[in-house]
Amino acid sequence: MRNIIPPLLNDFISLRKDTALVGVLGAIKANQAAQIYASAVLDYSSFTVAAILFLILTIPLAVDAGRP
Repeated sequence: MRNIIPPLLNDFISLRKDTALVGVLGAIKANQAAQIYASAVLDYSSFTVAAILFLILTIPLAVDAGRP
């Protein structure tokens, strides 16, 4: 157990950092896609859809991050 726990904790920390990075980059890409669609169609409801999708993806991550 003493040999297994430190590498597992390192992997867990790395996974948390990568999840945060992907969450930020995913929001940026969703916003860019909504902006491209809105400029082509002249309908700005795509920003609302991008925001709702972002919330659907991030709320479970935020709830899970608060648990020890």
